[in-house]
Amino acid sequence: SACETHIANADAPGLIRAILHNDQAMAVLMGAEEQDSSEDGPLTLEEASSAFSLLAALLKRVASTEMEASMAEELANTVVSYPTTSWSKKLSMLCALYNLRPNGVEKCRLLGRIIVLAAAEQPSLLTPAQPYKNILGAPSADSSDADNNGTAITSSAGVLSETLHPAALEELVTSWGTQVPIEERRTLYLIAANSMKDAASTSVCQCFLLKVLATYTDPSQLDAQAILVAKDAAIGAIRDPITLFTEQRGMLSLPAIQALSNQPDTKAIHDLLRVFQEEMLTDFQVFCDTHGTHVVLELFGATADDTVEQCRTNMRMLSLCSLASEQYYEQGEIPYQAIADTLNITSDQVEPWVISAVSSGLITAKMDQLNKLVMVERSVMRKFGPEQWRMLQTRLHAWKTNVAQVLDTLKQQDNLAAVSAPVPTQPQQ
Repeated sequence: SACETHIANADAPGLIRAILHNDQAMAVLMGAEEQDSSEDGPLTLEEASSAFSLLAALLKRVASTEMEASMAEELANTVVSYPTTSWSKKLSMLCALYNLRPNGVEKCRLLGRIIVLAAAEQPSLLTPAQPYKNILGAPSADSSDADNNGTAITSSAGVLSETLHPAALEELVTSWGTQVPIEERRTLYLIAANSMKDAASTSVCQCFLLKVLATYTDPSQLDAQAILVAKDAAIGAIRDPITLFTEQRGMLSLPAIQALSNQPDTKAIHDLLRVFQEEMLTDFQVFCDTHGTHVVLELFGATADDTVEQCRTNMRMLSLCSLASEQYYEQGEIPYQAIADTLNITSDQVEPWVISAVSSGLITAKMDQLNKLVMVERSVMRKFGPEQWRMLQTRLHAWKTNVAQVLDTLKQQDNLAAVSAPVPTQPQQ
């Protein structure tokens, strides 16, 4: 047969292509398992994964590096495009191929295919709490093999031992080295963002969108896709400015976000994002009065007034955060009435808002209910510019003065102790 001829001639590329183009062989390898399968029926998941791993291992016998990469791509295309209902086989085979490929660019593309397939067939598999090793477990041809980083790969480890988390995925991509172009990383992050959107994990999706935007470091790199991602990320930050406060802080400095202000159809989004990033509740009300609340509702794809009220709630939290950070660098105390005026509430509503801000992690504070004061111990900074540097300088100077006074007091006490100490008498001869 053709396969025997290729084996006799040590023709690895020919053998791989002969199998891929053999309809009967592919039906046995890729077909869905049946309860009453005969000996000639489709292989089980474990058998198919092992057989495919052996097939993928033949790539190492391809003489040309370019041909090896091309045939690996052909293998992946065949697996993804094969008309079968057994998506678990496809997933397992892609994982096996991922494990066996040493090149970072190939791993990046294969991982993207794995995420797309998992998201299309079973989105719940990509929830942040679900480890990849439990989703994409795939036996390799040899459990003692190692990947290009020298990490041992076993049949239980699958493709990844980390969860689908932005930090974990970024660390993995970094471990592949500088051979992975920024465009490939951007594509992978965008695939992850879209997949997590389908899995209804909005916060993780937002993190990946921010990572996509971070790959655009210069305005000359911006394209239509960058503007679309920037728009989605801006709306995500407006929808929930609290949960990912640290990750989203500084968004306005990203070139893709800045570009939103230059286009008529996205300028309102940029203006509203600036309000949520840096400004106060009164500025949000000015925005609503100027543009109309329907603009906010359109951004959220909603029609209910409670959407605007949710925005107002978030702005109250952020305004309290700004007030706390300003007072922290001045005297560290905020009267209840100052909070009530800033949040446009009554004084008897202040304490629940302070408790909410503390619970969210935006501030650390204590309340003096007798004197109607909030003592700020810590507050995050919504923005840090020249004005904040001056406040920090004032705070440091005050601290320096206090320390100097303490040292002077200690020195004076030492001098007084030395003067008042009894003079030792000389013993008589």
